[in-house]
Amino acid sequence: MSTTPGIPEATGASIRPESLRKERRFPVTDFGASPSGTPGANTAAFNRAMEAAAAAGGGTVVIPGGTFLTYTILLKSNVNLFLEENAVIQAARPVMGQAQAAPSQVVPQQAEPDTLPGEAGDEICNYEEPEINLYAGLQDHGHSYFANSLLYGADLENIMIYGKGLITGGHFDEKTGILEYILQGGDPKDPLRRGDRGHQGEWFGNKGLALVRCRHVVLQDFSLTIGGHFAAITEGCTDLYVDHILIDTTRDAFDIDCCQDVTVRHTTCNSLTDDGLCLKASFGAGIFMPTRNVLIEDCTVSGYDAGSVYAGEYTRDKLVAEDRCGPTGRVKLGTESTCGYHQVTIRRVRFDRSRGFALEAVDCSSLTDILFEDCLLDNISSSPFFIRAGDRGRFPVTGIGSGEELPLKDDVRLEKAEWVLPRRENYRSYPPGRYTPQYNREKDVTVDGYSSFKVVDPEAPVVCNPVNLNPAIPEQERPLYANAVGCARLASVENICIRNVKVTNADPRYPILLMGLTDSHLKNITLENIDVEYRGGLTMEQATEQRDRKSVV
Repeated sequence: MSTTPGIPEATGASIRPESLRKERRFPVTDFGASPSGTPGANTAAFNRAMEAAAAAGGGTVVIPGGTFLTYTILLKSNVNLFLEENAVIQAARPVMGQAQAAPSQVVPQQAEPDTLPGEAGDEICNYEEPEINLYAGLQDHGHSYFANSLLYGADLENIMIYGKGLITGGHFDEKTGILEYILQGGDPKDPLRRGDRGHQGEWFGNKGLALVRCRHVVLQDFSLTIGGHFAAITEGCTDLYVDHILIDTTRDAFDIDCCQDVTVRHTTCNSLTDDGLCLKASFGAGIFMPTRNVLIEDCTVSGYDAGSVYAGEYTRDKLVAEDRCGPTGRVKLGTESTCGYHQVTIRRVRFDRSRGFALEAVDCSSLTDILFEDCLLDNISSSPFFIRAGDRGRFPVTGIGSGEELPLKDDVRLEKAEWVLPRRENYRSYPPGRYTPQYNREKDVTVDGYSSFKVVDPEAPVVCNPVNLNPAIPEQERPLYANAVGCARLASVENICIRNVKVTNADPRYPILLMGLTDSHLKNITLENIDVEYRGGLTMEQATEQRDRKSVV
């Protein structure tokens, strides 16, 4: 193994498949599941099998060949899920008008949507209701709620999902030739209060697999397609081993968020419109837990059309992602980075029709000890390497009020007030560590005389927040106290080594970018034996226009 002075390499997970194998089998068909069954009946059967295996002290729930429509499958400790070859777990369309309302909330009446065979009239007609997360608002909705997934487990241990089968959130209509996305890329509406469940009366399935605060987990051999907002997300997990899985989806393929002791090997992640393998460090698990000791080896990330990699076609019908930039599909650390990243080793990964390698520390915590080596990047639609220390200040801060409204108003932040926590006993305390200004972006300007956009008003550039003021603050400094941040330090980036990397066919408008802050410089960054080849043929006019990168095919 190669060594890098000053940068400890990740060792990854200690768990392996052989440690979790269980001989006792519980076929779901013994509990009433059937390829011809309704989603409600199949959901109940799957979960009865899970409960029976758990009650027996552990075992393996077996999915035989065939396609099973279902809603949320609730995983259990010491219970494995085995998908035989040709077994398919397929997401069922929720009957939205029958979704259960949260207390004191009413579900609006809707016309019943079209349904797949057997979906209407089931006792179970939707995915699990999104859970309560007291720390909602500190990260995006998708990182705060997980129960409304196709497969879901929280606070579990010793579980393995394996086999040559398929888990899919899509439905291919053979009559029309259209692939319908049943698991949604968006999220239900944010709750009105942190003590409410994660919706405002209606919800739906929007993740393929979600594991929260689990330990000793193996994911092996299966495929997952059209997985909604996150095809697979592990949140606050420890000792996670992933080997030979394929994820082919519409948004993030695989998110590893505030996890520790993780190995990912021989895995393919395809997503044209979002990230492929994405390491994050949010507060979604409700604990301050840095992402640490992650080993990624011999994987592929790409940005082909959703579903086409699983089908073996690798089609390129769609040229750009939803943000109007080129295909995404990359390896990225960020943007959710509240808890920080430490000791991540990435080697022998192929980037294919994607953006480049991104390291983003923008939420106060540090990003340290990252090794990226022996990788190949081809057809790259952004900077080959992007390293950024920023200051979004997305970090919890305790406010002056005790209410749980989301967001708290008239409190210690004017901007992004959802980052303010109530002053209550059931919340950790994060007193203000520093303050940032609030810029008054209310001045309209135009370039062409027709369209306009807003910029900072030079006559009144900042807005004061009287909540944070006291007589000791000089009057000329008061505009600096608009937004409290619960962390005194700025985000930092240190000890990064990128070496033995070849980049071909890169977009010529995007150089390697390394950006720090005035008060937080990048430190100990090594780029060694790097070969970057940019595409030619771009005219000066095209470079000046910055038109959509539709030349990326």
